[in-house]
Amino acid sequence: LIHLAHCIHAQVPFPVPHASRSFLMGAALTAALFLHPLLVSSASAQSKTRVSAEVEQSRIGEPVKVAVEVSGFTGVGAVSLIMRYDPEVIRFSDGSVPQGEDLLLPEAPRDNFSANVVEPGELRISWFDPTASDPINIEEGTLLEITLGTYGGGASSVRFSEQSEISNIKAKPIEVTFQDGQVGQS
Repeated sequence: LIHLAHCIHAQVPFPVPHASRSFLMGAALTAALFLHPLLVSSASAQSKTRVSAEVEQSRIGEPVKVAVEVSGFTGVGAVSLIMRYDPEVIRFSDGSVPQGEDLLLPEAPRDNFSANVVEPGELRISWFDPTASDPINIEEGTLLEITLGTYGGGASSVRFSEQSEISNIKAKPIEVTFQDGQVGQS
């Protein structure tokens, strides 16, 4: 289309009256402007960062395990995840909420990941690269394995809050598609 517009503008011999040349040039440029974002977005959609909650199905009384799976997770300098779930479906046995990454995140990819349940039904996970020079780079795989409370029966989504954010090494947010998980029967 751009080549066609160039030929029209350069007045390459064309069996079309001059007024039609202007129209064709405008139409070609308009088509190119509208089609360019579609062509670019289909290519960039393939490299988009994805974060999903993969919930291992549990029996009543068993721990609920969630794998945070990622793809295109490269150049990441900071992670702020807020995951919400129904506290009647996923419970902590004695009613207290465990604090600390040792119980909630038994295997974090870096030492300074932190996790806490600020209130029943909300888990917050955070991490940042204090050196601003050692980003997390996972093309595809598991970022975190989370152990929530025990399964109390019923169904609950394990969903990412809209405030969840992934940033690059310069603290600029990265466009991310979040995919929620499900525990129990839907």
